[in-house]
Amino acid sequence: AAEYEAKVFQCSKTRRCISPEQVCDLINDCDDLEDEMGCVNHFQCKTDEPTRLIRLTQVCDGILDCRDGSDEVGMNCSQYTALSDHAHLFGGLKMNVNT
Repeated sequence: AAEYEAKVFQCSKTRRCISPEQVCDLINDCDDLEDEMGCVNHFQCKTDEPTRLIRLTQVCDGILDCRDGSDEVGMNCSQYTALSDHAHLFGGLKMNVNT
């Protein structure tokens, strides 16, 4: 059973099991974005409802991808350009964020 559990991600709220490939893929598979939180391969629009996730390459590209404009306005664009350039190194894996 432990071998099976290691090969899936279980959503806490829905108890749904999803494959590791479905984590950090910009698709809300857990219904509460649990499988997309803390990922390094995307940006979460600040106030869009429903919550919108976009690729890092879409941040600071001169195109408003978030309805609230948070991907372009008031951004430290050099930070996101650097992250976008290196996002492939992380493979979309979650970061441990303790803030």
